[in-house]
Amino acid sequence: MHPSHSVARYTRAVFLGVAAFVVASQARAQQSRELLPAHPTVVRLRKSQQHAVVVALAPRECAFGRLLGPGRVMRAQVLDPSGKRSLRRFASRVGGPLELDFCVELAGRYQLVISAEEAGSYTLELERVLARPTPASAQPTAAGAPLASPRLSRLRAELATDPGALDRFWRELQPAGTPLIEPSDADNVLVTFLYRGAPGVSGVSISWPMWSGTFSQPSMARFWNTELFYRTVKLPKATRFSYQLAIDPPREPGPVQELGERTQRAVSRADPYNLHPMTLDPALDAYQQRSMLVLPDAPEERFVDEPRDSKLPHGRLQRERIASKLLDNTHALHVYLPPGHRSGGAYPLVIFFDGEQYLDELRTPQLLDRMIAARAIPPLVAAFVYNAGPDSRDQELPCNPRFAEFVATELLPWLRARYAARSEPRSVCLAGSSFGGLAASYIALEYPGLFGKVLSQSGSYWWSFARGHASYDGSAEPGWLRRRYQMKPRASIELYLSAGTFETAAAPGGVLEHNRLQRDALRALGYTVAYQELVAGHDLLGWRASLPDALIALFPPAP
Repeated sequence: MHPSHSVARYTRAVFLGVAAFVVASQARAQQSRELLPAHPTVVRLRKSQQHAVVVALAPRECAFGRLLGPGRVMRAQVLDPSGKRSLRRFASRVGGPLELDFCVELAGRYQLVISAEEAGSYTLELERVLARPTPASAQPTAAGAPLASPRLSRLRAELATDPGALDRFWRELQPAGTPLIEPSDADNVLVTFLYRGAPGVSGVSISWPMWSGTFSQPSMARFWNTELFYRTVKLPKATRFSYQLAIDPPREPGPVQELGERTQRAVSRADPYNLHPMTLDPALDAYQQRSMLVLPDAPEERFVDEPRDSKLPHGRLQRERIASKLLDNTHALHVYLPPGHRSGGAYPLVIFFDGEQYLDELRTPQLLDRMIAARAIPPLVAAFVYNAGPDSRDQELPCNPRFAEFVATELLPWLRARYAARSEPRSVCLAGSSFGGLAASYIALEYPGLFGKVLSQSGSYWWSFARGHASYDGSAEPGWLRRRYQMKPRASIELYLSAGTFETAAAPGGVLEHNRLQRDALRALGYTVAYQELVAGHDLLGWRASLPDALIALFPPAP
């Protein structure tokens, strides 16, 4: 991003025009030929110029594409074969590649329209087209089957004599939106997720990052013989998480699974009846948005306030790229400079892995603006380091010594030379979630003379090297990094760890249990460890809620 613009400025300037990016603009779009798999097309775009291509799809096919180019702001829209209705809208504020994944129900020649705020050469690629298996129809609830929700039990009784009861029930829900929340006991409530499907919808499932046995079956049942789908769970009153609904999700096994999570995301969208989206960004369509469930006793989020106060001093974002000789690749990054940043100053530095996530989804620059303005933390510089490619995250973040060397000997000196970051280890923090939290903890241990703080959210401390790897330590048990800390002399590293109470499955031993083991082992070794558990899952919303606490714990305000 241009150094004179903040996130708030470009968000407003770029996306006030989203409403204008509709069918009427097709007359101005430069029409191109049909886009075919494995035949990318290079397009020379002028600023805000639109370019249209055709993607021909059969019934229930999914297209997987991407847009690459020099622009930090890229947009795309999928129009139905008539060109009169928008089916999907994609936007990237922080640079590419922009994934263009979507599924259709009907055969036709769909129009894909792209544009960018910066002129240049852009590559539009259709990577794959795959058939989506017909989903198995959700089985209706048996007439006499018990229902956990008292309100649904009452609805079933009403429907037996009154066909209009479902419409009245739906109108009753509208003021509060979904999900339906009902009392259970002193510590818990009953939460019923609901979806009223259009004719032809066969199945609905909940896409939630809740890694525990309670949530292992995400499918929703069909309510009696109606178009209503539901799922009821009992949850603690302090629960907080985000979720989406997958409409007619692909089922295992099937050729569609070749693209795994991207396929699931292509059919997953925000709950259309939930009144609480995770962000208020008008550029995000329903498939790029998540819905929130925040129960009454969940701790209040601090410093998260949308829309932003226009009078608040805003930091600046610098868009950068750093080529690594060690890794033989290039990492894009954005660097946040606090309000009033001076090249002659000296600022604490936080390096975030999975930078695109912390920048674009967790809105960390806006959070830093608010925290610095409130004097909750001192002014600091933050570097948001992107993954180098689709596969690089799984290769570089899990305790990779070459990536650690890149961060220590290439990235850190590069940042210090340009952005007036302090040199003492206690002023330099490595931060990340999941594999990013694991990487932060590992790199700080390997280079304690450079990095004195670690911010880890749901760190993947269960991870271990496989037998036969050069770093295999003789044990096949999870927890390689914990053993590594126990083998090495204690370093001057201060750590903040957090995890969600629903992270008890999915990973070997569970993320929650291994964060507790990591905490206990480090404290026994004499490390200073701040630790926090949230009633949440492996989830962006939980990480957003705990990030201010983590920053304050590691960078407390001056007395």
